[in-house]
Amino acid sequence: MTEPSTRVVIADDDREMRDALADLIASQPGLELAGEAVSHDDAIRLAARDHPRVLVLDARMPDGETAATIRSIQDRSPNTAVLVLSAYEDPGNAVELLSAGATGYLVKGAADSEILEAIARAARGQVSISLPLAKECLAVLRRNLETERRASAATLQSANVLRQLLDRIRAAAILLGANGAIEMIN
Repeated sequence: MTEPSTRVVIADDDREMRDALADLIASQPGLELAGEAVSHDDAIRLAARDHPRVLVLDARMPDGETAATIRSIQDRSPNTAVLVLSAYEDPGNAVELLSAGATGYLVKGAADSEILEAIARAARGQVSISLPLAKECLAVLRRNLETERRASAATLQSANVLRQLLDRIRAAAILLGANGAIEMIN
């Protein structure tokens, strides 16, 4: 009994890139090209209609936002793995798109074998990202975490200072939020 083919959709607004990926996928016996999209809306529509196992998505296409597209694809076709191909090795963008649900992030110009392996890994539910970019992504996450910690500490400190000031006021004081809700009463 033969294994079923992995159905793949390509979404890229660059005709040459779509043709190159289509030729690469067509050359592989275990892969089937299920469709081609030229926009974010096309990618979402094809994923919802055809439920491919993998959707290879250009990170920067006009008329849409990639993270929102990934989330829409996941909502409409939860078993479709989204593999992002980007012209830029941008760790901030990679973190954002992986957080949105992408299964991998490759930089255009990667070897055909790397793209094929990433498609196979995506079909198995595994992540694909180059080691140098993964290290840069971890650095971005560390910086973001440290920034959040500092902001939380500053917010807590400000709240404590405000609380101390309100406690010293002899008259009653009510602090209202921007929405009119009571935030604090001394």
